[in-house]
Amino acid sequence: MKKCIAIVLAVLLLVGLTACAKPQSTDLLKTIQERGTIIVAMEGTWAPWTYHDESNALVGYDVEVAQAIAAKLGVEAQFVEGEWDGLLSGLSAGRYDIM
Repeated sequence: MKKCIAIVLAVLLLVGLTACAKPQSTDLLKTIQERGTIIVAMEGTWAPWTYHDESNALVGYDVEVAQAIAAKLGVEAQFVEGEWDGLLSGLSAGRYDIM
């Protein structure tokens, strides 16, 4: 009897978690191409990966890689800067395409 109750509870938990899960977007690549931009999140303070040069332009290795990805997809790169923890939650929430 206890085993049966445990199985029923496990199934209910699985169904409940599935119902609470955020539905996946249809196709991220298609969304990016339709929008014409890929939204790239980064800190902007971690040289040599992302930092600001003398003219305050965002530069660095990650910036160049993101621009190359955008060019390959035929879209523009849109950079969003923020604190690391906020960027992770923003990526999970779908506010950014890549980080």
